[in-house]
Amino acid sequence: MTQVLLYDCPSCTASCSVATDLVGLNVVCPNCTQEFTATPPDSAADLQLPDAIPFFKSGKLEILKNHLNKLTSDGELSKSDEIALTRAALMLGLKEKDFVQLTKSEFLSHFNPILERASKTAHITDEDVEEINKLKIKYSADLAFDESFGVFRWIYLMEVKGQTPLPLINNEIHLEENEFLYLAMNSTWAQPRTKTTSYSGVSVSVPTGIRGVRLKFGKMQPNRVEEITELDSGRLYITNKSIYFQGANRNTEISLSSILDTTVHTDSIRIDKKRGRADYFGMSLINSRYIQALIGVLK
Repeated sequence: MTQVLLYDCPSCTASCSVATDLVGLNVVCPNCTQEFTATPPDSAADLQLPDAIPFFKSGKLEILKNHLNKLTSDGELSKSDEIALTRAALMLGLKEKDFVQLTKSEFLSHFNPILERASKTAHITDEDVEEINKLKIKYSADLAFDESFGVFRWIYLMEVKGQTPLPLINNEIHLEENEFLYLAMNSTWAQPRTKTTSYSGVSVSVPTGIRGVRLKFGKMQPNRVEEITELDSGRLYITNKSIYFQGANRNTEISLSSILDTTVHTDSIRIDKKRGRADYFGMSLINSRYIQALIGVLK
């Protein structure tokens, strides 16, 4: 199968696929029909291949990796660098996807430690953002971050920088004057409840001689335990004034000024108030951390 290289047409800048055996010749752009010379990039001259190409793929990839490290030593993988490395991969008997996979692997070797640290601290710092931007340029990476990246970034901004997220535009609940909504999500509401599980102690019942009447001596004590009891499921809202929970059957409101403390759990966040039982709202750990930071900055 004929291998191809990608060139940018100098006339219309459209991407053109050029067969490797046409490199160095004049070709016609299929987009604008203008002719240009498919000249190998200058950096290709620096990609010297050994006289003896390794037989195993791992050896070939190691040569390509050395070329990649050399071309990215200036902190950028340019378009001409990509073309040169693709050409080198083909000359080594590799495929274009092997170069793409190698670039991805090198990028992730630097990127994953940042995410691992962020997952422990729930922070994406300014230094992390700067380093990630450098990596994107260095390896020509087009990233699509998942939701957790943005959450980690906002937790950092709230807890370290004291920044408040922009209010949401939401018509689900009525807001008072100068009240702004910052979070709306599905959740469950629970509170601790004391339940009697059994009885213990010594009790003796003896007949009195009167039919149907017995005397009881001693006392049985109830054994009670506190359990987190789910009260309802519904929507949780956080504004700059209160936490609102609207359930299918029950509602509750907690003013931010009445909150004493928040505790993050793997499946919920606990809200301790100045009066009354603690409230538990079910959610993921990352959402619990976000709400903890949000309450802290709003208070």
